[in-house]
Amino acid sequence: MRQASFRVLTIAGATVLALVVVEVAFRIFGLSSVPQPMNVDPERVFHEADATLGYKLRPGSKGVFQGAEVEINSLGCRGPEIGDEGPLVLALGDSITFGAGVAEADAFPSLLRSLLAPSGTRVLGCGVSGWNLEQMLKRYDRDLGALHPGVVVVNLFVDDLSPPYELADRSVGTWLRRHSAAFRTIELSRLWPGSGNRPLPGWARDQGEYAAAVQLRFATWLQARRSEGVSVIVVTHPQLHQAKEQVAGPLEQLGRLAGTAGVPLIRMRPVYASATEGDLLKLSIHPETHDPHPTAEGHALIASEIVRTLRDHPGPQDPASPLAAVPGLTSPDLPGRVCALVGAG
Repeated sequence: MRQASFRVLTIAGATVLALVVVEVAFRIFGLSSVPQPMNVDPERVFHEADATLGYKLRPGSKGVFQGAEVEINSLGCRGPEIGDEGPLVLALGDSITFGAGVAEADAFPSLLRSLLAPSGTRVLGCGVSGWNLEQMLKRYDRDLGALHPGVVVVNLFVDDLSPPYELADRSVGTWLRRHSAAFRTIELSRLWPGSGNRPLPGWARDQGEYAAAVQLRFATWLQARRSEGVSVIVVTHPQLHQAKEQVAGPLEQLGRLAGTAGVPLIRMRPVYASATEGDLLKLSIHPETHDPHPTAEGHALIASEIVRTLRDHPGPQDPASPLAAVPGLTSPDLPGRVCALVGAG
């Protein structure tokens, strides 16, 4: 019995030692820079559970989140309260739209607010860190559509066809993803696929079925906005550490849907590439960890491209509306910092 117990302990000890060696090796060779999984506000200062959306921003909350001062308005969106007068531009998205890692004044919804001020246009940025496309559409259908926006800017990232994150996930797998470079690297390399803290809903048999259902919903949603006379602009945001986009990846799939629906599409990858001579990581808030969130300069580029698109595609809004003045914007109307960064005009 003692001999058997000794063998078990020996095997267990050897296994633990091997795992430690592997983990140390991954860290020594710099592989710990693999992006961390989503960690949605574990203290729940800025987020709260929601039966329909999974979670949402907590109205009225304020403080430091994701490295910047944050204030959430009464609508559950980052930024100041919006008035009742004037046409509305609504930005839907995830942490990029939220402005992770940059001051509220530097996030592109705030820059748009300044850019469109001459036309009397209001701007509301409703990005929530970790949200996917399904959550964005649900939020619009349930709450934000009632604000009757003239323009909706849908911002998409490579994981927006993945299932939504869980607000509270204390599984062993997620603990490993947050603390083990080896585990993250092996899993993200698809040698050991897993859902992380993004479990599939009960109705979906696999990731493919879930993604197909969300794409169908998006196509239907785009057609519904078109029939209502709401202008939609789709913006795709790239992974800043990848040399090129996947031809058959989620962003390209969603971009094709936008094209089929006749919706203007802004691909930020070539814009970033032109501004950085191909080194997109220059626009990362933390390039050493391949952080996908853009700097203030990146947000300025996003705002400028949206304004250009509004100018070139004024959409179906009433010509008498103040929003119709947007196409006339020229560089003197743009904040000087944006002009200097991107040569807007």
